[in-house]
Amino acid sequence: MTEQFKQEILRADEVADLDPYNVRGKTKTEAARERLQSADENSTKVEKVKEGFFNNEQTKILAENKFKRFELRGRTVEEIIDKIPIEFHGLSENMNEINTIKSMQGEVAIKTNKTGFFIPDSGSKNYFKQSGMVHAYENEVVIPLGLRGVQSILGNLADYLELALINLSLFGAKYGYYYTITESKIDHYRNGRSALAVGARDPSGIHVLSSGLDYKRGDIVFAAPLIVPFRAKYY
Repeated sequence: MTEQFKQEILRADEVADLDPYNVRGKTKTEAARERLQSADENSTKVEKVKEGFFNNEQTKILAENKFKRFELRGRTVEEIIDKIPIEFHGLSENMNEINTIKSMQGEVAIKTNKTGFFIPDSGSKNYFKQSGMVHAYENEVVIPLGLRGVQSILGNLADYLELALINLSLFGAKYGYYYTITESKIDHYRNGRSALAVGARDPSGIHVLSSGLDYKRGDIVFAAPLIVPFRAKYY
């Protein structure tokens, strides 16, 4: 055997090092499985976010723009009544239905001041106009911030009541004692098909009243959008 031929022959451990799927002491099958598993883990390192909650990027942008996040826990109006005083006006015939209204489960983001919480100029408009302004808020305010995967919605009565349970100043003096219209609707004995409005927090509690869908309540009932992570169903 010539010297040149000897130099061209590699030892077994050197041959093993040339095999990308071999790890010394393991079979090729075991080594290949580990490598593929590792590659799969690296390629799927995606942020895991619970449905209904903001991801890290959304949370960062919201904080930078002075939105505060609150977690709602799917409470009914009846459950919330036990925790904070609420005055219902002219709604005694609808209370069985109202008590079952349930808040969403997950995070919402709002501005915690009067001018940020309520959409400016959304008072003195009927429900349909106010609802449209909430959806327009998404294009005019939310998307330009770089927020993706979120929606601007009008919450139901329980959503706003639970927010008021968490944020004890909501709807009080700091907010001008204003109301927000809600997505919750009833058939009222006097006003016909109506949306519920909530607000005007004073020492007696938070106030809830009805507003006919075509009725303009004046500059006391505004529209307060909730920013929420996009999902197919909220309730």
